Amino acid sequence: MLLTIEGKIATLHTRMTPAIMLVLPRLEGRRKWLKGGGLRMEATNHNIDALRDGGIDLDVQDPDAVPVNEFESGLGFEPYKPKTKAYPHQDEALGQCSTQSVFGLFMEQGTGKTKVVIDRAGDLHARGKITGVLVVAPKGVHRQWVDEQLPTHSGCDYTAGTWPLAELPTELHKGADLKWLSVNIDGIKTLKGGLMCAEFIKAHAGKVLMVVDESHMIKNAKSKRWKAANALGQCVTYRMALTGTPIAKDLTEEWAQFKWLDEKIIGIRYITAFRNE
Repeated sequence: MLLTIEGKIATLHTRMTPAIMLVLPRLEGRRKWLKGGGLRMEATNHNIDALRDGGIDLDVQDPDAVPVNEFESGLGFEPYKPKTKAYPHQDEALGQCSTQSVFGLFMEQGTGKTKVVIDRAGDLHARGKITGVLVVAPKGVHRQWVDEQLPTHSGCDYTAGTWPLAELPTELHKGADLKWLSVNIDGIKTLKGGLMCAEFIKAHAGKVLMVVDESHMIKNAKSKRWKAANALGQCVTYRMALTGTPIAKDLTEEWAQFKWLDEKIIGIRYITAFRNE
């Protein structure tokens, strides 16, 4: 049975059948029967899995699916060479995230998540995939990225700036080297901070890796922090979440962090449906 996906909307090309009637109560979000046949619903992994679990053989057509060769090395670029040697667990983490556009590094404190991100960003820049990196971190930690971590670990040329700034300097616009903008988590909630981050992303035409360091800070999808991070995250090409404590209270905290990365990871768009599952 044909299922076509356009953005966040999926259309199942069918008429009402007993099998569909049994599956309907399990679908999350809004759904609507179309004139002439067809069931329109929200394109979540949860809904697709519910259809398949109900015995419906799906032929999914998604024009936005990432081509297989999306992550192949670009031609004409010098390969990235790390400045510092990685530990085996860092090599493993880098290898696993190197073929993903979104990734969560849920590694304990002191295991070197920052180096993994810096090398990941350098590799993406060397292959022409990004021209900028937006780091969102706790106050003070956001300065450590620029003052300590980048000079220690970056194997490529870069220009970096830290919040607060009066305005986005032209030096942080797209250029030959990799541009870094590091902002504290509460800075992105302000009008000025949010607009500056948006200007940075626009200056790089969206070819940006956005990193949320200590991503448990956006564990509540109803918070201003999460909403500000999500608004920016929707405009970039790559996203990474870093924390050693993804869950402090219950699984909904991890759900919010995965939802920021990509709701397709868990496939449930609404927290009520996630709790029920």
